[in-house]
Amino acid sequence: MRSINHVVLTGNLTRDVETREVGETTVARMGLAVTESYKDRNGEWAEKTYFFDVDVWGRQGENCADFLGKGDRVTLTGKLVQDVWEDRETGATRSKVYIKADAVEFPSRSREDRGSDRPTTTGRSNTRTGTSTRTGSSRAVQDEFRDIDYGGDPIPF
Repeated sequence: MRSINHVVLTGNLTRDVETREVGETTVARMGLAVTESYKDRNGEWAEKTYFFDVDVWGRQGENCADFLGKGDRVTLTGKLVQDVWEDRETGATRSKVYIKADAVEFPSRSREDRGSDRPTTTGRSNTRTGTSTRTGSSRAVQDEFRDIDYGGDPIPF
């Protein structure tokens, strides 16, 4: 029987997206907070928040850096990855689990969702190139993703 390693999360970014180059590929790193609601032993609603590091590779990572910032809501799919290394000081084996995202969706937000102090069109600083990108309508974001060549054959259904 095969194992399954697949996660789907919706949450808010805990910090601005950071990028780095690995060879000729861009990797974007994001922090994601996911809050779940549940009933406690007394039947009262309670919340618990979980925090995850997320890596997004390639053009999709570049788009995340261009269009996303701290507080933005995203939905992503991906898999869990575990890094294991030896601590230089103690020699102990250390590990960390993070999410390698395959797809990131960020729905457009209305002015009310953003709060009255944030304009409808925001400028994001691109940490990869130092340039500023103007975003605003979900159509602009969708058009940006429409031009991405994901390669491979078309879906056969």
